[in-house]
Amino acid sequence: MTVAQALAYWEAFVRYEYRWFWVDIATKCGELYCCPDPWGARDVLQNAARALPRKSARELRKRLDELDALY
Repeated sequence: MTVAQALAYWEAFVRYEYRWFWVDIATKCGELYCCPDPWGARDVLQNAARALPRKSARELRKRLDELDALY
């Protein structure tokens, strides 16, 4: 999963009004187009924020803070 895909998926997930009914089944494959894992996407974004240069990381963290506030 790319950072762009993870960001798009995390944003869609936190904006989805029925996200509270998400069922976390261990048999899910975690593939983005099959049965993506929202927390896996969030982990990708956290790792990217740690690895990016300071300015880019700051921009990503700001966006994540906004999305996390929705969750």
